[in-house]
Amino acid sequence: RPAEDFLRAIRADDLTAVKSMSADGVGVRDRLDWTPLHYAALYGSAEAVRIVLAAGGDPNAQNRAKITPLMMGAYSLEKTRLLLDKGGNVNAQSSDGSTPLWVALGARGNDPARAVSIFVRP
Repeated sequence: RPAEDFLRAIRADDLTAVKSMSADGVGVRDRLDWTPLHYAALYGSAEAVRIVLAAGGDPNAQNRAKITPLMMGAYSLEKTRLLLDKGGNVNAQSSDGSTPLWVALGARGNDPARAVSIFVRP
């Protein structure tokens, strides 16, 4: 399935379709090298992120700008936790030097102390 099919299902929060498509594999990429997990992390619900991760989505996959799903999900601390729990690299840097923590700290509505506590674990 094309990556754009995942985008449509994820944006509509059609979790049945996301599960069905994920069963066929989540290794597809769009023309900008976005994976279904990039889409779920930015546009989807936490449950969509869970589904794609469970199907083998890579939290460290990079698109053309070296942006990872963790960077895209850092706007939501719930999604951030899911991506970190599956091995998301907190030290990843996009081509402009942004890191997941930088994104999380700059996101409106994220509590900075909570964001730091999620990224800095003992």
